[in-house]
Amino acid sequence: MSQTFLYNEVYPEIYKVYNEVLDKLYPEGLNTTQKKFYLQQQQESARRLHQKYLKPKKQHIEVDYNEHKIQEIYMLRYSIPHALQLPWVLDSLREMDFYHLENDLTASFFGGGPCPEILGLKYYLNKTLFNKTSISAARLDIVTNWKWHYCADTFSNFRSNLAGGESDFLDSASREWVKNSDLVVIQNCLNEIPTVSYQRLLMNMKHIVDIMKPGALMLIIEKRYSDVEKLLKEFYSELDGFNNIQKHYTPIDNINIKYLNYGHVPHELVEHLFQRVLHNWLWLTNKISFHWLAISKQMGFYDHYAGIDLVPFRPEASAFCHV
Repeated sequence: MSQTFLYNEVYPEIYKVYNEVLDKLYPEGLNTTQKKFYLQQQQESARRLHQKYLKPKKQHIEVDYNEHKIQEIYMLRYSIPHALQLPWVLDSLREMDFYHLENDLTASFFGGGPCPEILGLKYYLNKTLFNKTSISAARLDIVTNWKWHYCADTFSNFRSNLAGGESDFLDSASREWVKNSDLVVIQNCLNEIPTVSYQRLLMNMKHIVDIMKPGALMLIIEKRYSDVEKLLKEFYSELDGFNNIQKHYTPIDNINIKYLNYGHVPHELVEHLFQRVLHNWLWLTNKISFHWLAISKQMGFYDHYAGIDLVPFRPEASAFCHV
C-alpha cells in the first residue's frame, strides 16, 4: 500500500480544506476574539457528539443531524478525517489491481451528510489520473438540510432511508442514479441503523448490487463497531449468490495519520476543539480504524481485468465538479 503517496500527495490537499470549513462556518464579520469565543461555544456540542460516537447507549448510534450545532461540530471535528478513508481504500484496490476508476464518473454516496467522501475522491483522482476529472454525484441521505457540504454544486439531492420499510428503499429518481453510477459508496452510516433492521438492510444492499451496471464499484467503509462488523461479514457471505461480481473484504485496517500534528490543523481548532485531554470529551484520536468491503460488478463478456474496455453509459448530469 502506497502510504507515502497518500501522506505526501493526497492528504495535504485535503488538510487545506480545514481553513475553508472555518471560513464557511464562522458567522460573518467576526474578529479574532469573537472567533475564539465561537469555537469555545462549540465545546458542549462537541462533547455530546463525541460521547454518542464513543459510547452509544444502544447498540447503534443515534444522532440528530438536523440540529445545526451538531452539523457544525461534525464539519469541524470529523469530516476531514472521514475524507481520508476513501482514498485509502481506492489506493489499496489500485495496489491489488482490483479496480481502476476512469476520468469521468458518476457516483452515489449513501449517508454522506456533508459528503467528505467526495472531497477525498476529488483529490485522490486529481493525483492519480492525468486528465481533468469530472464527477457527478448524488447524495442519498435521510438528512438533506445540511448547512454546508463539500462541492455543493456537484449534487443532485435524493432523500433515502437506509432502514426504510420496503425491500427496495430507493425512490425512482435515486434508483436510476444508482443504476447508472460508476461508484457507489456507503460510509460511516450503517452504525446508525438498529440491528432489528439488519435483515431488511441486507436485502437493500443486495438490491443495489443487483441493479449496479457492469463495471461499477460498490464500497462499504465503516468504523469498527462490532454489530456492523457482523453485518458486513454476513453480507460478504451472502454475495456468494452473485455470479457476476468480484469482492474483497478487509475486516480491520488502521490508518495511522497524525492529523492533529505537523501544522495540518488550524491552531485555533487544536486549542479549543481538538484538546489532547483524555477526560474532557474533546480529545480526538489520531488513528482511524475501520473495515471495508469492495464489490466490483462484472457481467458476461464484460471483463475489466482482461483488458476488454466497454464504454459504460453515463447519465446526463445536472451539475459537474471539475478537479
